[in-house]
Amino acid sequence: MLLLAASYALFFRAGPDTSFLTVILPVMVLNGAGTAATFPALNMSAVAGIPDREQGLAGALLNTFMQIGGAVVLALVTAVAEAGRRANPADPMAGQGAGTAVVVGTVLAGLLCARLLRNTPRTTQGDPS
Repeated sequence: MLLLAASYALFFRAGPDTSFLTVILPVMVLNGAGTAATFPALNMSAVAGIPDREQGLAGALLNTFMQIGGAVVLALVTAVAEAGRRANPADPMAGQGAGTAVVVGTVLAGLLCARLLRNTPRTTQGDPS
């Protein structure tokens, strides 16, 4: 997830005259590496310790929440970026920095949540603890 956050943070360098080779390509390569490392780990964590008969449900819940979370964050980023654009209509990049900050902050918040939950002991039904 740090690779994802770093890739999105590289968008802070983007501007009207951004070079594909020096800005966009590094973002895409780093983002691909971050995605390739993050999503399998999320899927494995979602089904770890789950009985075989419930693993499909656990995977489906993960994917449902990822879709909902993506839609909510996209709406938030769009609203923030649009507010910046409306505040300064002459600047073609107005709102881009604030929108990027929301994305980076969201990924870092997800990383923090994953880190906090990582060592939380799991209990199963019927477990008296």
